[in-house]
Parts: sequence; structure tokens; C-alpha cells
Amino acid sequence: MGAGVIVTEQESDSNVAPATRGGRRAGFALLFLIVAIGLAAVAFYYVGGMGYLNSLRGSLKTPASNAAAGVVASTTPTPDVVTDRLVLPPGVTEDLAKRMYVEQIQSQTNLRKMAEGQITTLTVTSVELHRDKVHEVIGAAVFVRAFFDDRTSAPGVIQLVVRKSKWYFMSFTGLRAPTILGSAETVQHGTVEMGEQENKAVIAASGVHVFDYAVINTFLQQQVENQTIVTAIVDGSVKKLDLGEPEDGAGTTSVPSTMTAGGVQKETGYALLIHKEVDFEDLTFLTTFKAN
Repeated sequence: MGAGVIVTEQESDSNVAPATRGGRRAGFALLFLIVAIGLAAVAFYYVGGMGYLNSLRGSLKTPASNAAAGVVASTTPTPDVVTDRLVLPPGVTEDLAKRMYVEQIQSQTNLRKMAEGQITTLTVTSVELHRDKVHEVIGAAVFVRAFFDDRTSAPGVIQLVVRKSKWYFMSFTGLRAPTILGSAETVQHGTVEMGEQENKAVIAASGVHVFDYAVINTFLQQQVENQTIVTAIVDGSVKKLDLGEPEDGAGTTSVPSTMTAGGVQKETGYALLIHKEVDFEDLTFLTTFKAN
């Protein structure tokens, strides 16, 4: 043992040729890089991949089937949407905005049918304008016949409100036999009231106490910016909307649409719906009909 030599790790390394040490360091660096990439890939998969990145960017990747038609949808609510208060467009009161939210919750059955692709066509049968006491137009009832993917059809009504020349979606009800009584029968006869007192009454009767400001601000903003399709429906120039195969994104569903006017297919666009859990309930909201 006395003649033996104890070599420390540091001394051993100093005796290795420089080229060998350089190669070892390069090997360790390459191994570290491979491991890091692998871990990043695993993490990317478990947090939702591109869906997660898309939600952070606030954008929805255009589905391949819609790209040719020019369908480009935005994921909403986007990260920069105000969430702690309402941002109201001109003429829209807090109670009216909250009523729009409540009415959409009460329209869940039909909005989900649209998001799931069950509704293939909406044919406009008539439009009835709502006026206030001084005969100013404050809304419209758009009476439709909805055709479903099982080849059945049913009547319904889409309620819209207008403030400062901007139209907003209120509700989508009906889609059942006209002999059924209740709220569907009432709206089918165009008796919906649009005043502030009625707004308060609807909110109070709904039992809804949690209002998602991000959702409300999103559909208000989107509808202010996209008036082409809804205006064409109200003025009677568009009589039919053919709905295509829905495309799901990060918390959204984009439903391609083709407008028909005078028997001729006029313009393409899409309906954008968002899905949000509110007060432990999964809800679907229509944010806008947008023309391409």
C-alpha cells in the first residue's frame, strides 16, 4: 500500500488529454440538451399543447377545413378582456347587459345545439321590430325555422336589441311545437318588452346572481365590431343561413355560415361561441356572427 498512489478526481482530470476533456464536456452538454427537450415536450403535452399556447395568445388556430373559406376566429375572452367591471358600449345600460347574459343562459339548449352542429340551416320567416313609446326601434324578433341534422325542423325566434344603431343578440328560444305554452309561446308572438323595468324584472326572476364580466364584455365588444350579418337579417336582405361543421378551439366553437339572399349565396362568415364554467355550471354563449 505504501507504494500505491492515491489519485484524486481533480488530479485524474488534470492527467487527461485536453482533447479528451473537451469531448467529454461536449457529450455532457448534448445529453443535457436532449433531456431538457424531452422534459419540455412532456410538459407541453400535459398542459394542453397548442391549445394552451393559443389560449395565452388569445387566438384560435384557423381550422384547415375553414381556411379555404377564409374563416378566421378569435378565441374569446382574450387575456386582456376586463374582468372586474363592465365596459358598456354607448346606449347599453348595466341592466340591459346583464339581461343579455341571463337570456343567453336561458337559451342554453339551442345555443348548444348550434355549437354541436345539430342545427344545419336557419331560414328567416319574418322580422318584427320592437318600438318604444315614441316609436323608436329598440329591438327585433327574428322568426326562424331551424332545420336539424336529423332532417326535422321547428320554429324559433332570435331576439335582438339595438342601441345607438348597434344590434346585439339577446336570446334564441322556441324550436318546439307552437302549441307549447310558456315563454316560447310568448316570444313567438313578439310580446317581449325591452324597457329598463323589464330588464330588472327578467334579471330578478332568473335567479342568476353570478355575472361573468369577461364573458359580457367579450360578446358586447365582438357584436359592436361585427354588424354585417345581423343587420342584413334585420333589414330582410338575408333569408337563410346555412351552418357548416363546427370547429372546436381553446374554449370556443366556430360554426361556418353561408348567407343566402334572393336565392343566391351571398357571403360567408361564422358564428363564434365561447364555453365558460360559471358558478360550477358549463355554459355556452354566442359572441357574434361575423362575415369574412
